[in-house]
Amino acid sequence: MMVITKNIYLKLALERLCRQDSLKVNVCIFDISSFSSISEMEKKISSLHIPLCYRFALLGGSDLCTKALFDFNVISMRLCISELTFSINKGITLISVIKFLNECNTLSIFTSRQKLIINGLRCQKSITEISNELGISAKTVYDRANNAARRINLRSFAELIHILRDDARMMVKL
Repeated sequence: MMVITKNIYLKLALERLCRQDSLKVNVCIFDISSFSSISEMEKKISSLHIPLCYRFALLGGSDLCTKALFDFNVISMRLCISELTFSINKGITLISVIKFLNECNTLSIFTSRQKLIINGLRCQKSITEISNELGISAKTVYDRANNAARRINLRSFAELIHILRDDARMMVKL
């Protein structure tokens, strides 16, 4: 079993669960809340050379990366021990995790207009600058950015701005 986290207490608790034989040996538990961006998570996974036979369990808290990845079977750390153990043992494949993180980085889930707006925001352009470039109103830019935020489980335009600025490598492939 591998535990990837910056939280030493969480690591010790999960290793104790493993010693009690309640967790599979070939599982990699990845604490999303220990990382500030999707790119940072992707780099960490790539650098570890994890065997393909391992299953992945993504643990999350209440941070923005957890919200953005919630649709990808993120396990809440608030579950009781038996539910947490069951969810971790189910896991997902390494290939699925890498593919999903790559899709997040390329923003393939967004429309072409949303990608243009997100790319502008990532480059720290104002809503007015983006609206002038695209020939649409500032309200339309704001609404499309809000819709993009909701598409990745964020509550607002402000959360989208925060996650884009944290993840400077988030490039839009047009």
